[in-house]
Amino acid sequence: QRGGIGESLINRGLEVLKARKASFVLVYGNPKYYCRTGFKSKHDIKPPYKLAYPEAWMVQELKTGALLKIKGTVQCAASLSKPALW
Repeated sequence: QRGGIGESLINRGLEVLKARKASFVLVYGNPKYYCRTGFKSKHDIKPPYKLAYPEAWMVQELKTGALLKIKGTVQCAASLSKPALW
């Protein structure tokens, strides 16, 4: 902890996703941590389940303007589609 490794991994992952032409990235995590790498909790994408910490449901736009077109509720892959995981 405090060595910057987690933040470096997040930034590298974002670079890979940009190279793969992803438009945006969603995360459910600690806002104080993820906001440092550009994630924001104000958006129109709803999580698949009710969350204990709704402010932790964040997004980062990887293509300018991508979030202007996105609204609705996320559907998860089967492996993540269990309320207990959220």
